[in-house]
Amino acid sequence: MSATDADRPSTRHRVATGVLAFVALGTVAIGQWLALARLGAGEATDAWMAGQVVPVVISAVVVSSILHTLIPVFARRHVPAETWGLLWVSGGFTCLLSAALALTARWWVPALIPGMAGASGDLLLLACQIQALSVAPTGFIAVGTAALQGRGRFAAADGAAAVAGLGFMLAVGPALAAGGVVGLMLLWPSRAVVHAIAIGALQGPPVRPAIAKRRLRLVAARIRALARARFIVKVDPMVDAWLVSWAPAGSLTLLSIGHRGVNLVVLLVNRMISRPALREAVVSRRPHGPARALRRALGLAMPVVLAGYGVHLVLGRQILALLAFGNLSPESVLSLWRLLSILGLALIAGTAAEMYQMMLIGQGDAHPAARIARRGFLLAILAKAALLPLLGVYGLAWGAVLYKAHNLLFYARLLNQRSRPNGLMAPSPS
Repeated sequence: MSATDADRPSTRHRVATGVLAFVALGTVAIGQWLALARLGAGEATDAWMAGQVVPVVISAVVVSSILHTLIPVFARRHVPAETWGLLWVSGGFTCLLSAALALTARWWVPALIPGMAGASGDLLLLACQIQALSVAPTGFIAVGTAALQGRGRFAAADGAAAVAGLGFMLAVGPALAAGGVVGLMLLWPSRAVVHAIAIGALQGPPVRPAIAKRRLRLVAARIRALARARFIVKVDPMVDAWLVSWAPAGSLTLLSIGHRGVNLVVLLVNRMISRPALREAVVSRRPHGPARALRRALGLAMPVVLAGYGVHLVLGRQILALLAFGNLSPESVLSLWRLLSILGLALIAGTAAEMYQMMLIGQGDAHPAARIARRGFLLAILAKAALLPLLGVYGLAWGAVLYKAHNLLFYARLLNQRSRPNGLMAPSPS
């Protein structure tokens, strides 16, 4: 068996990883849906969802930047003392960042979401302060996850997330009964803490942290550069929150649920296919290893995504109607189905774009990839501002489609240019 074949995840491993990833992400989505059904789409759920915008954006930037930087590093070399050093440094940084967000919330919340005032504004401020605490464990989680995935332990990493997600889902009912929407807000940072504890337990016995200053500076510089680039394009939910804050009550909730439904599929594909393909490309010793890894990942993911979108168009509205209960109105269900139908197009383009981006970053082209993403983001903002008065909240969804399509086109073009004369998308040699 070749080294490449040995490093390639088996079908059994992919299935196990897929099941755990689905549990990890699906349980969080189910918990949020249960809360939405219990409370209905309105001012309380708008405050709850809006309070997650900044923590989710910050966490996404931190986690994606660390994962994309450290998975290739840990795939090549793993020293427990260095891993624990990075765990504590990264975790300490995000704890300070979380405290700063919570303490300064009364100044940045009115600027971010100006359309919510009065009682709903007070609830929004409380939601932001509480849910900002969820940022604290993300640095520890990201480094620990990168260490596990870099060594090929994808199922273990997803198992830790599954434990946290399952706990969140089971606690939604008691939290709502005990504290209403405030109890629900407290669950968000609690889930992150449970995830961090589970990730730490999988690292093995703690050892004395030891990492060379030069190596730490090099890794930190790469993470900072990627984080700065990714933050610009990850603020999309903030732009949406600002634009929708003046819309009727419930609009922000439905848009957030639509985006999270699409992001659930993207994250599942990343965990099951994209990140294993990135690791395979890094450790491959064959001349065409990275190209083959990308083609294999696309061949696995795209048929599934396209089939899922087809099922949604045909049966999605009926399925949502069956899942709707409690205080969810038929009008909310119809609006959500329409949003998902538009955002599904962004999902199709975004699934492939994410894979191209990971491959570019893995081969050292993080800066060109970031420039493409920034240009697409600015184009999407202009499109959203133009379409919002015409199409309402659906205009924001079409802006997301334009952004993902732009990134896919230019990532593919750049990756093909980088791989010449062989040509990345040329047929594999026999």
